[in-house]
Amino acid sequence: MAKAGAVHVAGDQHLASLIEYGVHEHGDAGWAFCVPAVANTWPRRWWPSEPGGNHIEGMPRYTGEYEDGFGNKVRVHAVANPARSGRKPSNLHDRMPGYGIVRFDRDAGTVTFECFKRPQLGVDEDPVQFPGWPVTAPLSPPAGD
Repeated sequence: MAKAGAVHVAGDQHLASLIEYGVHEHGDAGWAFCVPAVANTWPRRWWPSEPGGNHIEGMPRYTGEYEDGFGNKVRVHAVANPARSGRKPSNLHDRMPGYGIVRFDRDAGTVTFECFKRPQLGVDEDPVQFPGWPVTAPLSPPAGD
């Protein structure tokens, strides 16, 4: 994936998230975007006990660099964790349903990841993105590969 500058896009009833894979170093192996389900009814969350390495001040504490149980490196950029939203019906909206859009700009050599909250019918007028989105990243493979 890294050599091709490929982007991994996934979805279903999963937690909306944007990460960079790492093989040798964090962020050296491409991007992964998991879009939220439009009617997600199963709560999932990413809430590690410690802040990530190289955490950027002002970003949520669950962002940054981590290693999973197998030693795989991931750099977490954004997650749509469940939260009390105040939107109705709460058993739907508090589980952060929505949709994702991926925009490729060949001329600029970038990809933009967008992640929108599900509209609340009769209330929302303009699309609203989850905190942390949009993110624009280079499409080219990491330097040196």
